[in-house]
Amino acid sequence: MPLSFKPFDQMTKEDYRNMGLKVGLEVHQQLLTRHKLFCRCPAGRYSSAYDAEILRHMRPTLSELGEYDGTALMEKKTRKNIYYRIHHDTVCTYEFDDTPPFFINDTALDIALEVALLLRLNIVGELHIARKQYLDDSIPTGFQRTGILGGDGWVPFRDRKIRIRQLSIEEDSCREVSDVGHDHVFLTDRLGTPLIETVTEPDLHTPQEAAEVGQLLRLLARGTGKVRTGYGATRQDVNVSVAGGTRCEIKGTPQIWRNPRLIYNEARRQSSLLRIRQLLRERGVTLETFQWAAQDVTRLVGQTSYEPLRRTIAEGHVVQCVVLRGFDEIVNETTQENTHFAKEFADRIRVVACLTHTPNLIHSDVGAETSPGRERVAAVFVRRRIRPLTGQEVHHIVRAQVGKLGDRRFAPPAQKRWYLIGEVLREYMGCVDGRRLVAWVYNRLQVPPPGLVKTGRRLKSERSPTVGVVSWSADKTDKRRTKQNFVLPECV
Repeated sequence: MPLSFKPFDQMTKEDYRNMGLKVGLEVHQQLLTRHKLFCRCPAGRYSSAYDAEILRHMRPTLSELGEYDGTALMEKKTRKNIYYRIHHDTVCTYEFDDTPPFFINDTALDIALEVALLLRLNIVGELHIARKQYLDDSIPTGFQRTGILGGDGWVPFRDRKIRIRQLSIEEDSCREVSDVGHDHVFLTDRLGTPLIETVTEPDLHTPQEAAEVGQLLRLLARGTGKVRTGYGATRQDVNVSVAGGTRCEIKGTPQIWRNPRLIYNEARRQSSLLRIRQLLRERGVTLETFQWAAQDVTRLVGQTSYEPLRRTIAEGHVVQCVVLRGFDEIVNETTQENTHFAKEFADRIRVVACLTHTPNLIHSDVGAETSPGRERVAAVFVRRRIRPLTGQEVHHIVRAQVGKLGDRRFAPPAQKRWYLIGEVLREYMGCVDGRRLVAWVYNRLQVPPPGLVKTGRRLKSERSPTVGVVSWSADKTDKRRTKQNFVLPECV
């Protein structure tokens, strides 16, 4: 039940209008000043060299309302080690909140006011510097100092106006070096650099319009000759939503030409998730009825040859099986190009558990048309070990085994059915209802069923020296095991 969606190059304005696409921009532009915004350290001096590292951890604190921030609590669960690399030429004690801020950089403030006037903003009577919470580890203090200079402006675009919600002056964050496992590393040379943030209203309705307006705002700021240029000097946060969806922010795109494809992918993702939500509701799965169960299956999958699973178990980790009721065939739904709904789960697992290796998730809906061969084999292996096979699946399995036997002769002839049963159970141990299998084999080979009495037999075959099989009586309460080598398992 794939969701039809046109390729990026074939999308039209009408297509985006039908899905109710809305896009807003937050354009961050560094200002060309000698010093940082709230201290006298030099701005714009970048180097990978550092004199020391400072280690910090996320510790949520109560707000003025006596509440914990939900995002802060989630970040705490990741148990991140946050390393800040500092150099004495570019960082002082202010950046780590050990010294009160200096007076604001007057040069930076003048440049910000000049850009605000170009955007036709209503300038505030007083500038109030506030703390904006930052929970992505990129600022050592956990907050960013920012102040709104003006609001309610506009810029001309084609035959209409693009509204400007506000312009703020604020300090830049650290440069990320790496984010591997539980270790997050930053360079602090960019920290505190003055920049302005221009926020538009969601007046853009196609990815191409968003790119053009982003270019317009970039050129308008650069027209002053008082802003920094180069890779990373201008970065954009792109806010995307579709009708019925929720605004999602794509953070820190450093090149405008990338925005159209990113917007298209996010719009397609949200439309697909809305479609999946409707399918789940039709199946009776809602927030109130949603059910799931988890079980440690490390022992069950311990014999797999699938490298990610083998590596995980060898490193001492565990493999959890999560059962999602009502999600059959939905986890494999396409949400973006070459991306499926399962990745929504995998991405959250990666972030919360700080997992570096991928893939970190396989699922029972993996199919040949959507997954690499080894991942497909691993999913089948796990499915066999964890989920009992249905009657239809047993039907196809036995037919395949009969086909492999061909015209092979057995002596006595009855040995053929026991050999067949033994081969199926050897490969699908714990996943086949033994009574159903025996009945099907007798029927397929046109041999009368064994009757209503319990019988046991020890036979020889080429594949296994002895295979003992037990059939059950009509009384379902009588399920005592015999002393044969092998007992037909019940479906688990």
